[in-house]
Amino acid sequence: MPYGGPSPYAERDARRAPAEAAELHRRVHGHDHPAWAENRWRLGRVVAAAGQDARTRGLFVEARAVLAARLGPEHPRLVPIDAALAGLGPRPRDEDG
Repeated sequence: MPYGGPSPYAERDARRAPAEAAELHRRVHGHDHPAWAENRWRLGRVVAAAGQDARTRGLFVEARAVLAARLGPEHPRLVPIDAALAGLGPRPRDEDG
């Protein structure tokens, strides 16, 4: 591989970086902090772009639960999350449990 070319590890590192950042974020803020919920929301949008609906749904649900608990169930911040969840459609049976 010529100098300056793409690293053979670039894709692996790009896939690993969000999870490592999320873990660090959780350790700093805790899993019930609105900043953690925002992290879950942003990561869910990235995962959605990759077509991973089941994982996306889990991240969105987690973000929504934390934000609803901290900000209230009718808070406007929940609107885009609810819309995104609705856009995923009904939960497939194999996600039930």
